[in-house]
Order: sequence, then C-alpha cells, then structure tokens
Amino acid sequence: MAYLDRDLSWLSFNQRVLQEAQSKDVPLLERLKFLAIYSSNLDEFYRVRVATIRRALSVEDQLDTQKMIHPPSELLRRIEGMVSDQLDTFGSTFRQVLSTLQEYGLYLYQEAVVDADHMTSIRHYFRSEVLSFLQPVMTEASRSYFLENRQLYLLFVLEPAASDGTRATDPPQRLAYVNIPNELPRFYRVASDDERQHFITLDDVIRLNYQLLFPDHRLVGSHSVLVNRDADLGIEDEYAGDLIEKIRDRIKQREKGSTVRFLYDAALPEEMLPLVQQVFEIDPYDLVRGGRYHRMKDLFSLPTPDQPSLEYPAQPPIYTKLIPDDQLLREALVQQDVLLHFPYHSYDHILQFFNEAAVDPQVMTIQATFYRIAEESHIANALVSAARNGKRVEVFMEVKARFDEQNNLRWSEALEAAGAKICYSRPELKVHAKAALVTRKTSDGGEERFGILATGNFNEDTAKLYSDMALLTAHPEVTKDLSVFFQHLFANKPVPSLTHLFVSPYDLQKRFIKKIDREIVAAQRGDRAEIIVKVNNLEDRVMVDKLYEASEAGVKVSLLVRSICCLASEVPGQSEHLKVVRLVDRYLEHVRAFYFYNGGEGEVYLASADWMRRNLYNRIELAFPLIDPSVKEWVKHVLSFHQQDNTQAVHFTTDYQNEPIQNDAAKVRAQYETYRWIKEQEQ
Repeated sequence: MAYLDRDLSWLSFNQRVLQEAQSKDVPLLERLKFLAIYSSNLDEFYRVRVATIRRALSVEDQLDTQKMIHPPSELLRRIEGMVSDQLDTFGSTFRQVLSTLQEYGLYLYQEAVVDADHMTSIRHYFRSEVLSFLQPVMTEASRSYFLENRQLYLLFVLEPAASDGTRATDPPQRLAYVNIPNELPRFYRVASDDERQHFITLDDVIRLNYQLLFPDHRLVGSHSVLVNRDADLGIEDEYAGDLIEKIRDRIKQREKGSTVRFLYDAALPEEMLPLVQQVFEIDPYDLVRGGRYHRMKDLFSLPTPDQPSLEYPAQPPIYTKLIPDDQLLREALVQQDVLLHFPYHSYDHILQFFNEAAVDPQVMTIQATFYRIAEESHIANALVSAARNGKRVEVFMEVKARFDEQNNLRWSEALEAAGAKICYSRPELKVHAKAALVTRKTSDGGEERFGILATGNFNEDTAKLYSDMALLTAHPEVTKDLSVFFQHLFANKPVPSLTHLFVSPYDLQKRFIKKIDREIVAAQRGDRAEIIVKVNNLEDRVMVDKLYEASEAGVKVSLLVRSICCLASEVPGQSEHLKVVRLVDRYLEHVRAFYFYNGGEGEVYLASADWMRRNLYNRIELAFPLIDPSVKEWVKHVLSFHQQDNTQAVHFTTDYQNEPIQNDAAKVRAQYETYRWIKEQEQ
C-alpha cells in the first residue's frame, strides 16, 4: 500500500495557509493574519515534530524502515527543502503586503533610512524604555552561551573602532548578541507630525542604537536569530510519582530543551557561521536560513488601519430560534435537540448552559471535561460559582494539553479551592473528549439530565476562530450513556461499551470500522453505498487501509481532510476513485463529522477524535450520533457545501501539492454558504 508522510503533508497544509496570505482576493489585513498564523504554526512544528524526528536520528539504524515513508535523515532533508522554499515565499509576500499597506497610511520601516525627525523619537524610546530590558553580551570563542527558547536575539558582528575613527587594516571581528525583550511591544509607533502612521520593529530600534550597547566598536552587520527547543514534556509513558509535580517540573525543563532549530538571517556572513555554532553549541543540521525578521506571529499585534474594507465582511454570531429568550435552555432541550455550529452560532448558548446550571437550585451535579480552557474562562467561573453554591462539580482537567499546561493547572487550583472535585490526566492517556453533563432533581423526585457533546473545546476564545459543532441534548439514552462515561472516567476505569457513544481507545475505532464494512457489503451487493469523512487529520493506517478497501469495493467515499493526510489518493488499484479535499478559509475547520448511507437511512456522527493513532489508541475520545432527523439533515447540508466548494477548497495530491478545484459549476464558498444558510434557517 502507498502512504504519504504525516509531516510533509502537514507542511503542505501550512503552505496552503501561506497561499491565503499571497492571495489578492483576501483582504489585506487578513493576509497579514495568515502570515502570522503560518509563522506560529511553523514554530510549533519545529518545537514538537522536528524535535521528535531529531530524537529518532540517534536510533535510525534500529528503526523498522518498512513502516516508515522516509528515514529520519531523509525526512529532515525534505523538510528543510520545503521550509526553505516556503520562507522565501513568506518574505516576498510580507514585503508586498507591507508595501500595499502604505497606500492606507501605515508605514513599517524595513531596511530603510529612517527620517531624521523620527530618529529623535526612536532614540528617546530606546534610552527611556528599551535599554533597561537589554542584556548585551560580547562573546568569547573559548566559552559557550545559552539562548532562551523562542526568545528573539540580535547578533552583532563588530570591529574595534580606532581612536581616530578610521578603520584598521583587517581588524579582528567579534560576535556579540543582545535579547529583543518580550516585555515590550514588538512594534513601536514613531512620534511624528506626518499624517501617516509610522512604525518600527523593536529589533530595528535596537539596531539603530547599538553604539550605546557596544561603545568603541564599529558595526559590520546585525542579524536576527531565534532558537526553538524541544517542547515534548515526555511524560506520556511515565506511570510513577506525582503527575502534577512532573508537569510543573517538565514545563521548566521545556525552556532548556535541546535545540531543534536555530533560525538565522540569511544575510549573516557564511564565514561567521562556524563561530556562531561554536559559541551557541549549535549542530549544523539545526541551522535554518530565514529572513531579516523572525517570530512573525507578532504580526497579530501590529496596529493596523481601521478600515473595514481591509478585513473580511462582518459575520455577527447568530442566536438559534430553538432557544427563545423567554425560555430556560433546559426547557428548550426537553422539546428537541439543539445543534450549534460555531462561530456562525453564538457561543452564548454554551455559556447559558453552564450559567443556568450554576444557579438552578434543583441541579445536583455538573460534570465536564476540559482540554484547552480559555485564560479568562466564563465557563470555569460558572463552575466555581456552582461549587460555592453547594452543587457537586466534577471536572476532568487534562494537564498534558501541550502549551496549555500552566493555564489548565491554574484553573484546576481555582476550581479545587471552590470545592470542586478535580481529576487530572492519566499518565498513559490524554482525555481529549469534549463533554458536559448536568443532573437535576425533578418535581416528582426523579432525575433528569442535560448534556453537551462537542467537536471542539469548551473555550469561548477559540470558538470565535474555529469552526466547530456542539450537540445540546436531553435525550434519555444519550445522556444515560454520558452519565456512565463520566462515572468510569472519574473512577479511572475503562469505559464499557455504550449504546450510543463510541469511546476511544476502547471501541471507537472498531465501531467505525463496522460502519465502513456495512457500506462495503452493500456496494458488493450492487446497492448504493456512500461515506463522507470530515476530519482535521487522517493518519492511522488501519483507517486509511479500510478507506482504500471501501473505495475499491465501489463505495463512494468523500474525504474532507484539513491538514495531515497519509492517504495517497488516485493510486491505480488502490485509491483511484479517491480524492482528498482540503479547505482553508477565514475560520479554522475543526469539525469531525462522519456520514454513512446505511441503505438510505443515513447515519451521522460527530466526534472529538481525528483518525490519528494518538486519537484512536492514546486518548479518551467520544463520537456521538445525531438522532434528531432535523439535526442530522442540518449536518448533511453543511457537508454538501464542503463537497461543492470550488473557491477555497483544493485537492491534496500525492506529491504534497494543493491543486485548485476547477470546474464549470457556480462558485461555492463553503464557509460563506454555511453562514448564509444558517442565517436563513434561524429567521
């Protein structure tokens, strides 16, 4: 069987993000945001994935190469080639976007001569505010120096200045460096009488004032560098000891991890590289050529013109008519299930679920799982209030959510202090399920339950940026399953097979395989058979092979895969009827949805899990059915927009390219059609 490499397919996805930054059809300020997203994505890729591949280098000869697409050494070479080409594109796109911004009164100095009147403002800013944060260092070849993780630095190549100001013959060159402080804004607005807004990077503020840092030296060159260090906490397979203390300890260690990328300005003279490698203890394969500026996710903080035409048209969140203003949410759910699709629908409905439960005197228990929680979480505050109101609040907090560990620990402590019961990660498993359950007393002395099952985190911040779905339900059998799930989750026991919910790592994969096998049997009988799979990532070979089998058996398989995809499409005798569609637009596609024709009955499932090894074997995940016919039709309708998209969607090819979809059909843009359609339905 032919497969694609997960890391190269991810880089292809990031290339697709970069294409949005290049597109002149995308509003100018949105192009700037896509540049920031690309840079942030690549930074994490090096900290996590390249770090993992680097570790595999040490045991490359012992690896089973039959199970690998490329050996680690070859994979690193291919990554370097793809990233190098992308960074060249990034640089040219960045310059072009900034040049166009000048037409709207925003000027960002870049390698340009600064106006004399602006220099007065820059010098004052440097001496009064910047200087106190700087730690300039003149290096010695006999010593080594540690550069902090993700910290920007400027390297200065210097020469001693003669007392008379002349340049000596062949003066010795020295290497110095200084931090670009995180405590200050990356972009400084220069005081000016000009109507235009002039900005300069903090990097260049320091460059222009280097003589205060290194007196008696002449500047040969100044070059930005950035170090990425191994960000893997490495605790997944550790079972002994206090997990929380391990997390806290490893967070500290993360900042001191081994170097996985030393990103440097390509203008740095080649003859200086050996000295750079020596004093900073950098291996040659960690060197990555870049542009003049690094960590460009800081573009999110660049003050920009207040011009609506430079941004996407506004899409105000929609309130569902199924939850009237004059009705409690639980009263609405007794009548029917409610499906919410963010960010098109308002996230206020989710906040309402937790807020009403927190003050309802009949509510006995509130249970929830959290993977990535907002820094200023209204949901967590509602749970704090509920615990203080005497309700039993049980929260499973995943403290191994990469880069969110500290924030999750902080909220765990706040909830625990309020009286909530907190369960933490299991060392061998991450809890990635997104679920909540409220249990309340009824007037006749019985109990009723209300639940949320979602594809995305309980996080009101990311809900504005990610396209996700959440099912709010009072369905007795579904909420009973959910109650059993929470009982076993908090008891730290395997979850038994449930009637409606699929749970990984126990039965989720097996039950999806049964659904696919049923379609295969139908196709072999000559009956109509169809599967739609919408995920962020498709990597697990068991599921990939099953999709190959289904397609070759005659099942119509539609694959909507946002980023990582290891399935090789259109391979003769294997996947000649398969095409992979990738969609990148203003919102990050995050919905995991699955449709099975099932002899015309049609089954639709949503899930927290992608079809990756980590989701299927090493995480606790939930997949759940849509039982209400109207809800089921809703999701099928949205999926059809994605299948028809010929504006933002592309075909992901076996050579890791993003091939535009070209057809004569009317133009369809899935995310815009989804918003328009939801707005019509909710009127």
